[in-house]
Amino acid sequence: MNSEEILDFLSAAVASSDYLSAREHETSEINQTPDNFGERIMTKFVAAAKKFVAEENGATMIEYGLIVALISLAAVAALGPVGDAIQANFENVQTEVENATN
Repeated sequence: MNSEEILDFLSAAVASSDYLSAREHETSEINQTPDNFGERIMTKFVAAAKKFVAEENGATMIEYGLIVALISLAAVAALGPVGDAIQANFENVQTEVENATN
């Protein structure tokens, strides 16, 4: 199920039930009675679920994480041969210094 299907499902669930809209629910007299506690909780839960499904911040963070991981892999792959070349240069310098001092 993609996010649009989930939003449609949640909207249909709210529309098919007798839940009041959030604004009507806050201002209604029925809101003050303990009998509708489950209804209030369910309305808040459905609203929070719809907000969670619609929000894309988590997906964006994951995308940035993947980009950083790919850049890191590219850097490690590129710097491996460079490190070997630098090590070879230092070994050559060491050999030249040893030969010059002997």
